Amino acid sequence: AENWEDQAKRTKEMFSEAGISIRFWEGNLVEIYRYRRTEKF
Repeated sequence: AENWEDQAKRTKEMFSEAGISIRFWEGNLVEIYRYRRTEKF
């Protein structure tokens, strides 16, 4: 299994590429996963 830091870094990079502020990512992870599920990429 990957450690949390690697997963977090990859998630930040993905959001950055999507043009989403890293500041948003730094919020509640539950809110972020909910956003990812409802947003159409």
